[in-house]
Amino acid sequence: MATQYTRQTLVIPASTPAQNEASGRHNLPKPLRLSVHDYHVRDVDEAGLTIILTHGTSFNKYFWQLIIESLLAEPGLRSKVKRLIAIDAANHGDSAVLNKDALPPTAFWPDDSRDVLHTLKHLRIQQPVVGIGHSFGGGAMCHAAMMEPEAFLATIFIEPILFQFEGQTDTIARMTMKRRDTWNSKADLTAAFQKSKSLQDWDKRQLQVYIVRFDNGPE
Repeated sequence: MATQYTRQTLVIPASTPAQNEASGRHNLPKPLRLSVHDYHVRDVDEAGLTIILTHGTSFNKYFWQLIIESLLAEPGLRSKVKRLIAIDAANHGDSAVLNKDALPPTAFWPDDSRDVLHTLKHLRIQQPVVGIGHSFGGGAMCHAAMMEPEAFLATIFIEPILFQFEGQTDTIARMTMKRRDTWNSKADLTAAFQKSKSLQDWDKRQLQVYIVRFDNGPE
């Protein structure tokens, strides 16, 4: 499968809000950056699709790897896709490591939507573009498409978070903040994830990705 594409890890600037835009990024100590996986599919029509992908809360760009390989294993799909771009949100994955001394105290999802659009522009991506987002990333992708509908031929949202109920935001934030993010060892992390009820129905390969990439360690 690896011979069907090449993959580069790029570090690109994150979006910078205009002074009159609502944002969590005003007055940061330094500009934020994004870590991006850039896949180029071999031997395809240059008029093919570019797919841009955004992940859910607590996940990262590596979660798309198995899905990308599954897509490219289908000849009918592979022949139509020339490029895939998977983004680490500014406060997730390798992007969070790059931005550890500059992240704002609160997250503001329209900033992530602007990051999607900025990535397309920075990499000079031309149409046709399909945006695919999961959960939080689905909400960010949806908002990006609302901000600039002409940027996408189509969008696909997987379990997207598109709206909130009154009083729900603080509750969800507290639940998220309670998630454990440090472990004494890789063995402890592996044991905990393998016992987690919420992870029992995961594809074992994807669970392994979560374990290996949880601490941004080597593949």
